[in-house]
Amino acid sequence: MKLIRRGLIPAAGIAVVAILLSACGGPMAASSAVIVGEQAVANTTLDNYVSDLHRALNEPVDEADFAVTQAALNRLILENLVDQSGARLGIVVTDAQIQGAIATADATLGGHDKLLAALLESQIPPTAINNAFRLSLTLEKMGPALVPGTDTQAQQQAVYDYVFNLAAEIGVTPNPRYGTWNAAELTLGALPTDLSTPVSK
Repeated sequence: MKLIRRGLIPAAGIAVVAILLSACGGPMAASSAVIVGEQAVANTTLDNYVSDLHRALNEPVDEADFAVTQAALNRLILENLVDQSGARLGIVVTDAQIQGAIATADATLGGHDKLLAALLESQIPPTAINNAFRLSLTLEKMGPALVPGTDTQAQQQAVYDYVFNLAAEIGVTPNPRYGTWNAAELTLGALPTDLSTPVSK
């Protein structure tokens, strides 16, 4: 199994391992963008994320690109899975740690505006900055907790395996309007064959 994506916070000194996973799950509520185990991510949460991203990019909010929406949902799924993984491992990330990491990133990149610009390059709006750093710090702590004393590559693989197994255990079910899970690529894929275009909300 490979690590899918890295470096969502460029040059910030924080290793971000983005793990997009596939699994089957339970019934889908109409108001949910995805159900991760027993936790639902509401359509409104996804809508707000995408709208915030478009505002930050000075793009029309009401003309969201479907690919952008899929990418945003992938990230929200990742956050949920990592949060649940961290909770199972007893990992705690405090607000003070998040703010400290942001301050370090600001200094490394030469200012907060440059950090926000770097995040936007990874399609992370300013409103999601705390969640982005919480995700990164949780992932950083998971590696040493799972396989202490090993190198970075071994720790990243252990993190991937742990979250992958958790997703398989609890199930991840996206709303069909946002696509289907591609197990081989571990990401949202094409719409179901019986749903040729995204369903209007």
